[in-house]
Amino acid sequence: MKLFNKLKEIVSRKKIIYSSAICSDCQLAEAFFKEHDIEIDVRKIEEDKYRQELKEKHGKVLVPTIILGNKKFIGFENNQQKIKEKLGLIE
Repeated sequence: MKLFNKLKEIVSRKKIIYSSAICSDCQLAEAFFKEHDIEIDVRKIEEDKYRQELKEKHGKVLVPTIILGNKKFIGFENNQQKIKEKLGLIE
């Protein structure tokens, strides 16, 4: 049971953003995380391995795709409120 709880804790801390240099919504998302001093793994889809990973794991190549624990958000601007709630930035 301890191993399961440890894995659950690791998954809940996972923060990844699949992003592109030419995507304005991606730039807004990256700036948001930086502004709030939230460490997030930025994976640029211009790199083949990250584009392929996004397609294989999530079915489509849409950016920004933001993974916070076990929750996935596609798009930043339309999901900003939900992302803030997930991160505990608002009540």
